[in-house]
Amino acid sequence: MTSKQFLHWTRLYEKRSGHALRGWIVALVAGVAFAGFVYWRADVAGPIAASHAWLAGALAAFALAFMRVPFHVYWRQDAALLAQLPIGGGALFDAAWLRCIRAALATCITVAIGALPLALLDRELVSFATREFLPTPIAGPSAAGLTPIEFALRHLALTGVLGLLAACLMPAVATWAASLVTHGRDALEFATKLAGAPVRAEAKATAEQITYTDRGSTSAILGAVPGF
Repeated sequence: MTSKQFLHWTRLYEKRSGHALRGWIVALVAGVAFAGFVYWRADVAGPIAASHAWLAGALAAFALAFMRVPFHVYWRQDAALLAQLPIGGGALFDAAWLRCIRAALATCITVAIGALPLALLDRELVSFATREFLPTPIAGPSAAGLTPIEFALRHLALTGVLGLLAACLMPAVATWAASLVTHGRDALEFATKLAGAPVRAEAKATAEQITYTDRGSTSAILGAVPGF
């Protein structure tokens, strides 16, 4: 089965089960709630406090996205089924990478919606809070700061960087962590085996050489390296 065929069946399954739609709905609802919290902080404590609140929420959301990457790649509920099917590692990796990209995009949507209230703040308040020259000059106009649009765009730029990390860097780190414990074997197949799925016949001889302690240590590596 090619990657294109496997991705087609994966999308068909998600469409029928409704998992994909529920994920986007959760992202939108979480984004609206996050935006309400940021707006409340701006109304109570000002633009800088709202920016700090957004940053804390964005880091928490992307930390969760980072920690979910190993579950998208090899710790999945259907790992036992996929290990018994005649599907190559390339197709499995393409599907796992697509899941990571979609999860990162959903997180970006949530965090970007949360940053929208920053673009609606009072222009004078944002300019005063973000001015580079803090002391008030004796004569002449005070130093200008950012506009609300520029203020929000800086937060969106950080959102894009974190999204790229979740979509590209973290899957690479998770796959590299799996390669550390394979000792030259197929990373995805070995990771599936560590998740508890039955292995193929050609991998049984190698699996018998792995002790219980080795399984525990390698499983810890697979989770600890991407998490770190």
